[in-house]
Amino acid sequence: MERNRKGAFVLLTIILTLAFAMTALYFSASYLRLWEALNDLAVSAKYYFYEIFKIEHSVTVTVDGYSDVLGESAALPAGYQNFKLKCEAYFSLLVNKTNFLLWARYALRSAKKFAETAIAVLPILIGLGVVIKRIYASGNTKHGVDTKPLKTFKKLTAIIYQPAKRFFLSYIEYVKSHTAIFVVWVFLWTLSLNLATIAVEFIAYYLYFAVSYRFESLYVQFAKLIIDLQFITGRFPWWSIALAAWILFESARRKIALNSLRHMEAKNCGFINGLPIVSMICGSMGKKKTTAVTDMALSQEVMFRQKAYEKLYETDMKFPFFPWLMFEIELRTSMEHAAVHNLASVKEWVRKKRMRFEKHKSAEKQLYGYDHMRYGLYYDDKLKVSYLFDILETYAQLYFIYVIESSLIIANYSIREDNLLSDLGNFPMWCCDFFPKDYPIKSRHAHILDFDILRLGKK
Repeated sequence: MERNRKGAFVLLTIILTLAFAMTALYFSASYLRLWEALNDLAVSAKYYFYEIFKIEHSVTVTVDGYSDVLGESAALPAGYQNFKLKCEAYFSLLVNKTNFLLWARYALRSAKKFAETAIAVLPILIGLGVVIKRIYASGNTKHGVDTKPLKTFKKLTAIIYQPAKRFFLSYIEYVKSHTAIFVVWVFLWTLSLNLATIAVEFIAYYLYFAVSYRFESLYVQFAKLIIDLQFITGRFPWWSIALAAWILFESARRKIALNSLRHMEAKNCGFINGLPIVSMICGSMGKKKTTAVTDMALSQEVMFRQKAYEKLYETDMKFPFFPWLMFEIELRTSMEHAAVHNLASVKEWVRKKRMRFEKHKSAEKQLYGYDHMRYGLYYDDKLKVSYLFDILETYAQLYFIYVIESSLIIANYSIREDNLLSDLGNFPMWCCDFFPKDYPIKSRHAHILDFDILRLGKK
């Protein structure tokens, strides 16, 4: 089954790639426009070179004129002066009595049409509401049994919707895992949709404007940009533009919602920070006490790691020339070999390094080549003097707390964590967003404290 699906993915990828490549026939003007933009870029680069080095030349710049392929826009005036006159005429109409009366007449006609439509549709809506109310008036007392509409819906989705959805989502994951496919598709559509032309034209005009400073040519570039964008929208049916607008709307709506949720999470963290060391949540059954405790525990763990990260930065800056990365790599290696497994073992690990250094003075091995004769072994913050190995002990404990992938929560029930540790070989970073775009495959769970083992047994 998996082999057949992979073959279907490969075949579908080939078909889509060929289809995207064939769009060059439909968007042929886009490729001609790109060739024109490349010529503009070459001329502008030559003009820029001659002007920057003060060389005599007779280069005629072409980027400051309209395109020979797409021509001028019928919706925009031909030049800046005509554009200025049109703007003056437009704003004068805004305070014109005749124009206002025409607008009011149009608004009344539109309101009349809307009222007529609403009156015609209202009886249908009322009848539909009565039918729905009668259907659900008796209530559903057949517990554990699907209704006939639900059975029909499940059968249809099981045959049509669910298989198509699984195939579609699997194919998206397949494309994500093969970056070359996505890059080729983006490249083809960038050429077909005239986006490459816009980028090349921008560079060409920048080279020209950087040495000419002709501000009157800005309007022509604005008009050319509108024409290039109109070429994109004019080649698609209205419903595809509406679909793209809906996708953008959904993206913006989701972004606003996520920002609101993150703001609420920040308020929750502020509330938790204001609580005393020991807190009790009381309430009758069903009041979401466990939900509140779980939410607070997850937020507290994130804040605990973030605080450790802040302290790591402060500790790092006390000895900015110390090779902290080498120290972290050795500590991570000791953690992987179980030589370091808790804070006490971390302190013992640093203590042994200190003893070896003070005995052999081997800065190359114990301090990773740190020049202690030049940068010193002590840090004075004008309140106290700290020894390097005391700072290393603090740093090692903070680093252990920050990078340990085990849960920091102890509870008498299971709490799942979905935070993701990203490590590219330097300093690892936690993704502590509770609303990530891509959820991690592997989750962690809290450590369970069995209260029964803490109870006093019978004598």
